[in-house]
Amino acid sequence: MGNALKHTMLTPLMSAQGFNEVVQVAMVVSDIQSAVKLWASVLKVKEPEIVETEEWEKTNMTFRGVPSRGASLLFFLPRA
Repeated sequence: MGNALKHTMLTPLMSAQGFNEVVQVAMVVSDIQSAVKLWASVLKVKEPEIVETEEWEKTNMTFRGVPSRGASLLFFLPRA
Protein backbone atom coordinates (compact mmCIF):
# COMPACT_ATOMS: atom_id res chain seq x y z
CA MET A 1 0.00 0.00 0.00
CA GLY A 2 2.93 2.38 0.39
CA ASN A 3 4.04 4.96 2.92
CA ALA A 4 0.68 6.74 3.15
CA LEU A 5 -0.87 3.80 5.02
CA LYS A 6 2.20 2.98 7.11
CA HIS A 7 1.93 6.29 8.96
CA THR A 8 -1.81 6.28 9.63
CA MET A 9 -2.27 3.93 12.52
CA LEU A 10 -4.89 4.96 15.09
CA THR A 11 -3.98 3.67 18.52
CA PRO A 12 -6.09 2.21 21.34
CA LEU A 13 -5.07 5.32 23.31
CA MET A 14 -7.89 7.18 21.60
CA SER A 15 -10.57 5.00 23.17
CA ALA A 16 -8.71 4.97 26.49
CA GLN A 17 -8.96 8.78 26.52
CA GLY A 18 -12.70 8.62 25.96
CA PHE A 19 -12.89 9.56 22.29
CA ASN A 20 -15.84 7.90 20.59
CA GLU A 21 -15.09 8.79 16.98
CA VAL A 22 -12.37 10.16 14.74
CA VAL A 23 -13.39 13.62 13.54
CA GLN A 24 -10.33 14.56 11.53
CA VAL A 25 -6.97 13.01 10.73
CA ALA A 26 -4.23 15.07 9.09
CA MET A 27 -1.27 13.65 7.18
CA VAL A 28 1.70 15.32 5.56
CA VAL A 29 2.54 13.77 2.19
CA SER A 30 5.06 14.60 -0.49
CA ASP A 31 2.65 13.87 -3.37
CA ILE A 32 -0.93 14.94 -2.70
CA GLN A 33 -2.25 13.70 -6.06
CA SER A 34 -1.02 10.16 -5.28
CA ALA A 35 -2.44 10.38 -1.75
CA VAL A 36 -5.86 11.38 -3.12
CA LYS A 37 -5.87 8.43 -5.52
CA LEU A 38 -4.68 6.00 -2.84
CA TRP A 39 -7.19 7.00 -0.16
CA ALA A 40 -10.12 7.22 -2.56
CA SER A 41 -9.27 3.71 -3.73
CA VAL A 42 -8.80 2.33 -0.20
CA LEU A 43 -12.06 3.86 1.03
CA LYS A 44 -13.93 3.18 -2.21
CA VAL A 45 -15.06 6.79 -2.62
CA LYS A 46 -14.87 9.35 -5.42
CA GLU A 47 -11.56 11.25 -5.56
CA PRO A 48 -12.08 14.53 -3.69
CA GLU A 49 -11.08 17.96 -4.94
CA ILE A 50 -7.69 19.31 -3.86
CA VAL A 51 -7.95 22.83 -2.43
CA GLU A 52 -5.28 25.39 -1.60
CA THR A 53 -5.41 27.45 1.58
CA GLU A 54 -6.22 31.13 1.20
CA GLU A 55 -3.73 34.00 0.98
CA TRP A 56 -2.09 35.49 4.08
CA GLU A 57 -4.29 38.58 3.86
CA LYS A 58 -7.28 36.36 4.70
CA THR A 59 -5.65 33.86 7.09
CA ASN A 60 -3.16 36.04 8.99
CA MET A 61 -1.22 32.83 9.60
CA THR A 62 1.90 32.96 11.74
CA PHE A 63 4.72 30.50 12.27
CA ARG A 64 6.69 30.80 15.50
CA GLY A 65 5.13 34.21 16.04
CA VAL A 66 6.11 35.60 12.64
CA PRO A 67 3.68 36.22 9.74
CA SER A 68 3.98 33.41 7.19
CA ARG A 69 2.94 33.28 3.57
CA GLY A 70 3.12 29.49 3.62
CA ALA A 71 0.27 27.70 1.89
CA SER A 72 -1.06 24.16 1.98
CA LEU A 73 -2.88 21.84 -0.36
CA LEU A 74 -5.70 19.95 1.34
CA PHE A 75 -8.29 17.31 0.55
CA PHE A 76 -11.17 16.02 2.57
CA LEU A 77 -12.67 12.55 2.41
CA PRO A 78 -16.27 11.82 3.36
CA ARG A 79 -17.03 10.21 6.70
CA ALA A 80 -17.98 6.57 6.57
